[in-house]
Amino acid sequence: MVKRQLGGGTRPVGTTPAPRWRDRRRPGTGAGRIPALALALVLACGLFAIDIDGRAASQEAPQEARQDAPKESSKAATEQAPDPGRSVLTRYDLPYQAFAVHIFRKPRQSWPGFGIYLGDGLVLTAAHVVGHPTQGDPSVEIAGQTLEAKIVREGEFELVDLTLLRIDSSQLPPSLALRLMPLCAAAPRVGQPVVVATPEALSTSHILSPKALPPEFHSTRFDTLIADVATTGNSGSGVFDPAKNCLMGIMSRKLQIAAGGAQEPGGKPKMLDLAKYFVPAREIGPFIGSR
Repeated sequence: MVKRQLGGGTRPVGTTPAPRWRDRRRPGTGAGRIPALALALVLACGLFAIDIDGRAASQEAPQEARQDAPKESSKAATEQAPDPGRSVLTRYDLPYQAFAVHIFRKPRQSWPGFGIYLGDGLVLTAAHVVGHPTQGDPSVEIAGQTLEAKIVREGEFELVDLTLLRIDSSQLPPSLALRLMPLCAAAPRVGQPVVVATPEALSTSHILSPKALPPEFHSTRFDTLIADVATTGNSGSGVFDPAKNCLMGIMSRKLQIAAGGAQEPGGKPKMLDLAKYFVPAREIGPFIGSR
């Protein structure tokens, strides 16, 4: 029997119903906005001067974002138009790791989960990283500090494996607080290079075709996959398009099959890694709603 495994548990593969999630935002409320006066002061100081090519004039390109990337206009380098006066990540701006965060449950677990800072105080992670809402609101470790977070919208592991959190962006350094992470508009292409970011490291991989999986996986929803299972970030990590510097998705789980009759020490079936599935930007957009 083919199974899919996350951490220590296994789950049978099957189809899932239409996406559903719980939204904790009050009707009529949206993302928090940074006061116009604070933004004007920051811009006046020239911290985020953007030239006509969309580049942050005061910063050099991070090495991992510059490699083999042709110059593009700011329109091509960002998939969504920013608010007026707001800086959007470009290859000449902050590295991906600046947006990668640790997520801790309550009570705090010994291992960190991962997530991505989207801007405007919003943090996106996988639903199962946060755990059950009855455990209480999690905390987010970002920019060298730990901030309390509130759950804005929560998905479910077997439906839409996403949870949206909010932190107090006024506690962040201006170099990060005023940034927005755009979502990729284009669908992932087989063979397309990607970068996976955690606070600890960047790793590279490529989009894998669902046809590379055994036939029993072809009827499932796991159609956005990357290779290099052992060397890329785990649940909640961000998957980025290094050519357009946008968020392609959030890492959800490993896809595995039992390796014949082989067993691990202790009698558990030995599992063979096939690929990693990430929740794609086409699902993230409707989930997070308007920013």
